[in-house]
Amino acid sequence: MKISKYIYLFVFSICFTLSCDLEEEPPYLANENVFSSASDAVKALDGIYASMNGYDYYANMYHFLFNVSSGLGWTKRGQTGAAPSPDNLAEGSLNFGASRNIERVWIQVYRAIGRANDAISSITVDPLSEDDNQRILNDVAGQAYFLRAHMYFNLVRAWGEVPLRVQPTSMSTIHLAVSSEEDIYTQILSDVNSAIALMNASSGNHYPKIYAAYMLLSKIHMQLAGNDNSSEHWQKAYDAAKMVYDEGGYALVSNYADLFDESSDLEIGNEIESIFEIQSSNLSQHPVSTDFVRAFTASNYLAVQTFGWLMVNVDTYESHNMTYPGDSRMDVTYISEFIKKRAGAGNPWKGYPARTNRSKWNAFPYFHKFAQKDQESAVLYGNQNFIVYRYADLLLMLAEISNELGLAGEALDYATQVLSRSNLTPHSGYTSGQDAFRDAIMREYKYELLFEGEDWFNNRRRGLQWFLDKTVIPHNTGIDDQGNVLYTFKNGIDNEMRTDASIMKFPIPLAEINNNQEIN
Repeated sequence: MKISKYIYLFVFSICFTLSCDLEEEPPYLANENVFSSASDAVKALDGIYASMNGYDYYANMYHFLFNVSSGLGWTKRGQTGAAPSPDNLAEGSLNFGASRNIERVWIQVYRAIGRANDAISSITVDPLSEDDNQRILNDVAGQAYFLRAHMYFNLVRAWGEVPLRVQPTSMSTIHLAVSSEEDIYTQILSDVNSAIALMNASSGNHYPKIYAAYMLLSKIHMQLAGNDNSSEHWQKAYDAAKMVYDEGGYALVSNYADLFDESSDLEIGNEIESIFEIQSSNLSQHPVSTDFVRAFTASNYLAVQTFGWLMVNVDTYESHNMTYPGDSRMDVTYISEFIKKRAGAGNPWKGYPARTNRSKWNAFPYFHKFAQKDQESAVLYGNQNFIVYRYADLLLMLAEISNELGLAGEALDYATQVLSRSNLTPHSGYTSGQDAFRDAIMREYKYELLFEGEDWFNNRRRGLQWFLDKTVIPHNTGIDDQGNVLYTFKNGIDNEMRTDASIMKFPIPLAEINNNQEIN
């Protein structure tokens, strides 16, 4: 059981209610009073995090939507008998127009943005003040800027042009046209700079520090650089990432498995490897308990009902297995056999690769990283914090950035640090030139960070052709012992369809189009 460093994310009633109907005006009352007191402002900050950790975002649905549609995942959610799963026919096949989950994530992220907007517009900041109360208010405002930038960064990468709401929503502003991606990125960069100017670590140790904002800044410039290794954005990404590396004081935990196992000797949560972490509670009645265990632990792995909604495509598993046979990270990430504890208790369950005769959901390994590891546990709700940014990701980012800048020796050193933890050494791809290194590091993100929140974006940020060549085509031409277990990705390998970019972005949900008169 985790030793608490939690933020118990209070639902602060006067600023956190937002209807699922985006036309309803949020009842934010007396904000000048709420945000004049440091203690009340921190409770309001907790409410922003609570909204981010709602079921339809980081507590569950974000992981489901983005991981299944990343090109690396599969799900049995919604499947009955031989009928195809509607989620695999939609996001699992990159057919986003059929998704029933996109709207839920969209609504939840705008709820969180609304709360951040309220804090930003209501707090009077004074960056030079030494007053303790004012320093906390500055930090809360900085956190709000950071979180708004983070959420809009997710939105613009996933949807492209979206409504850019940066003021508290009222009846006069509820109808808002989409903004250009350029304008959205301009706002994101402005918010990150504001966060850097204001975040001062005075709100508490369990909140992200200024280095999380620098890591976000690096990710933004990597996204803007795209597949252009001459872009000036690579240098800006390097400068921001090096700030975290040189001054943040972060390090890798010694054992990879400890990051995801509550029974380890580590205090799971807020570890030295964590740069930005969403806090949780293990109380089932708590409104922000994560749903990791119930949703993502393999079916029948525990004596209580779990769903096993996240499974890994075979081509993804085999890429990892063939690159690093015997990699200790594999036992942490995937599980393909165990003794059942619930239905059929005492009997073995086997999926791929333990079972090579593939059919339906035993054709794939379960994703095990977010699962409850103790098979005797009767806990349905998760006790895990969710690490949004961790130090291993930063090291891989620095490896990629350094390679693009022509710093081959430095790039290899960063990659080696990550691999050494798992007793691995860089394979030949890392020492065979810039292009080979680029391919190797892009695959390394998948092996080290699979389903930790960035796969969807990493797979696409180098452009459509890269996504086709590195993810779509390998899947559609991959292992297919039985046709009913391979969900072919939209676009396939038909050259005539290579200009179809619909697999690169989500559509704006119909509810937003219907309710927002400024969107056609």
